[in-house]
Amino acid sequence: MKLQKPPPNIHLRYIKLKTMAERGTVHEAAEAKNKLAALEAKYTFTGPAPKERDEQDLFAGAAKIKPDARKYRPVYAFDLKDSEIAAFAKWALLNAFRIEGVWRNGNGNKTELCVGAREADLPQLRHIVGVIVESFRRLWEQFRTGTGAEPADENPFYRGLYDGLMRDPRKDGESIPKPAPPKKRPKRRGKGAAAAPVARGHVRPHAYEVACALGEEIRLNHPLERVMESLETVLQVEGRGAA
Repeated sequence: MKLQKPPPNIHLRYIKLKTMAERGTVHEAAEAKNKLAALEAKYTFTGPAPKERDEQDLFAGAAKIKPDARKYRPVYAFDLKDSEIAAFAKWALLNAFRIEGVWRNGNGNKTELCVGAREADLPQLRHIVGVIVESFRRLWEQFRTGTGAEPADENPFYRGLYDGLMRDPRKDGESIPKPAPPKKRPKRRGKGAAAAPVARGHVRPHAYEVACALGEEIRLNHPLERVMESLETVLQVEGRGAA
């Protein structure tokens, strides 16, 4: 079978795994070697990691977008179920363009994000928010169904996507966001008591670490289907490494 050329985020992951295999603890090195073997069975890692062109940046042209606090204009209407993603979209506009946002009641159950931006800049800002919403929503659903992730993993996963998107990942030695402890369910008694859940046969990958590299792909304007393929590859490698 002919080996494929890896996408940029997979190549970067390969480099990090090689470092872990050489410098990590005994357990970390063994796990990293298993994951490296899984990657090397599918991809060929020759030459330096590829670099992307700046014009592919989702935030390209940021210098042309100017704040306008004289009037707050609607940029996107969020469903209630996307309220957590909405907060990250608002932060992205603030940190990338210095565009302030406020929340206002929209039609139905929607909440509208209104921004202090010029009318001429709204189409680009709407596009950026739309990319964030669709990417975050679909990647979380893929990660959740592919790993059995708990609801408490959702925020760390979004945080990873956001940090990767903003190119501001955690520093070496800085703790990664931890999910909230699961709430204890009341015990059921009697004949109708539910059986204890069956333990999964693999260790679930950490939501933040997996998502951070995907956020960089979103930043580089990769098609969502390609980003989802990258996530699928990472989950397969994680699964083999923990087997």
